[in-house]
Amino acid sequence: MTQDQFDALEARVSALEAKLKGKQTVKPAVDWLAEIKANPLYAHVNFERVFGDIERWKLKPMNANRQITRKFLINWLNKIDVPVALPNGKQKPPPPPPKNDPIARGAWGQIYGSPKEHGYE
Repeated sequence: MTQDQFDALEARVSALEAKLKGKQTVKPAVDWLAEIKANPLYAHVNFERVFGDIERWKLKPMNANRQITRKFLINWLNKIDVPVALPNGKQKPPPPPPKNDPIARGAWGQIYGSPKEHGYE
């Protein structure tokens, strides 16, 4: 390696180091989760229930190797619909699970009552 090549390499390394110094460090997960929970965009989310849903989802053999990353969690949270307020002041519950899922449908019924009461089916 000639002196010119060495100087060029050294310049590239110092440029990369300068670029990396400007990068933000990753926030600890606890701080990041607290920030997400405080975000008004996710005020309608029950985080304990969501974390339970993710844990149950991860127990399925096809999902066992999936990583629960920040991007994964944000995508999961963004799929949760905001409850809609009806003109009479009541909130319409989320749609019931499909009829071929009796366990989830029974749990939905215990929480919200009959789907017909809410205009479903």
